[in-house]
Amino acid sequence: PTPEGRAAAMAVFCHQPDEAEQILLQSGLVYRAIDLNCTLYRWERALDLATKYKTHVDTVLGRRQRYLAAMRRAETEQKFLTFASNVEINWDSIDRKVQQEIEAERTRPGAKPYQA
Repeated sequence: PTPEGRAAAMAVFCHQPDEAEQILLQSGLVYRAIDLNCTLYRWERALDLATKYKTHVDTVLGRRQRYLAAMRRAETEQKFLTFASNVEINWDSIDRKVQQEIEAERTRPGAKPYQA
């Protein structure tokens, strides 16, 4: 990961998810900020970022749908219902976009692979 990614991970570890998000956004790592919020079940914030930056809306909606299905719950939030009716969830497309984001981050200056 990049130095910014590592700093954001440390902020999450220290129970400071808002700071982690800011680190990622200031570094231009929008997908990572969206992914962070999905991972922390901060769905509305993830959707807000996705719509603001016009990227990965389908990723947020798809992940939330999977989460709700696993919890055996139906969507009740109007914001998500509205977007879900207008956005197609295509997992092949989502997986390709995520891989592109991972590769783009991997090629950023200062990025280092995790050490085992």
